[in-house]
Amino acid sequence: MEKKVEVLNSDSCQTTFGVELPEKEVKRVTEETYHSLQLRVSIPGFRRGRAPLEIVQKQFVSQAREEVIEQLISYSVSEIIKEKNLKPIVSPRVSNLKFQFGKPFNFNLVIESRPQFEPKEYKKIILEKKIKKITEKDIEKVVISLQERNAYLVESNEEIVKKEHHLLVDYEIFLDENSVPLESLKNQLFDLSQPDLIPGLKEQLVNAKKGELKEIKITFPGDYPKKELAGKEAILKIKINALKEKKLSPVNDDFARDLNFSSLEEMKLKIKENLEKFEEERAQKEIKNQISEYLLKNNSLPLPPSLVEKELESILGEMYKFYQTQNLTDLWEKNLPQLKEKYRPEAEKRVHLSLLLLGIAEKEKIEPQEEKIFDFLIKNAKIKEMEVKNAQCNYL
Repeated sequence: MEKKVEVLNSDSCQTTFGVELPEKEVKRVTEETYHSLQLRVSIPGFRRGRAPLEIVQKQFVSQAREEVIEQLISYSVSEIIKEKNLKPIVSPRVSNLKFQFGKPFNFNLVIESRPQFEPKEYKKIILEKKIKKITEKDIEKVVISLQERNAYLVESNEEIVKKEHHLLVDYEIFLDENSVPLESLKNQLFDLSQPDLIPGLKEQLVNAKKGELKEIKITFPGDYPKKELAGKEAILKIKINALKEKKLSPVNDDFARDLNFSSLEEMKLKIKENLEKFEEERAQKEIKNQISEYLLKNNSLPLPPSLVEKELESILGEMYKFYQTQNLTDLWEKNLPQLKEKYRPEAEKRVHLSLLLLGIAEKEKIEPQEEKIFDFLIKNAKIKEMEVKNAQCNYL
């Protein structure tokens, strides 16, 4: 297709072209479009495909205009991309259309491309692989945690409330002495060992007696789920019906079988395997982070604005889901400008790394999958293994 193409503006990621398609190309596509419409449209008084072309040209001007413009742009943009050896990363944008039937067609074309760069400093990266050797102490910590998770409550022989007790209570909440209760519940379980109790509640219940009826003044946190109580002072009338305490099962074969292991020995072996697997995954993740930071530091490049915006939208989309789960959607619009500013550097970092990995994959002829690229980089790195004694094993 004949055309005139002029570069109006260009940087490393984006080029704006001025495009002019000659009169004869416009006429050719216009004729083809009207003949195509003649076969497709229905006009009263004529069988499909039999209406005179002159009538089609009068009645379908608007549709023909849209189709001619679409075809002219589609053909010419594809040719420009191929001729200029461009690699668009988003759909090309067209603006400033100047179209009339039978006259040259002018428009601006904006193409955003991946920046051209030569990845460097990606072989023989010096890395530290920090591995924690799993000890009996680590295994014992997991066993104790499993004990805690599978503990059960028994009636306490104590008569006085202690901070480690679970209380079975009836309670009512009042905003003042003369009001009706906002909440009234029976046989509710309070775990005094939990840190997320209403501030001051535990301190006023410790040393109370079983069967005692207490009146306690409390202040609900500002983020308390029930809005009618959030941030307000209230009176809690509470009766302590029973004291319970946590009972741990002895660690033996029976305990292991309750957790679907054949024996205590098998359970400990499985715990060790899982801890070692977790530790290896943690070390590998840390190595990938070291590689990423090294590549970013040693390979500066311009970032396509559209990719950054797309990545930022993805990050904010995840943030919005969090706002929804916390019933905070009313704050979303208010916080959005600050969130965009806060997370834009992270979006830029992700796009930067993604382009670098893709560039390495192309240069080394690796399949462009993140895991395979990192595998290549790790194999070509210099890794110094270090045993870490104080690292935390957060398996559970």
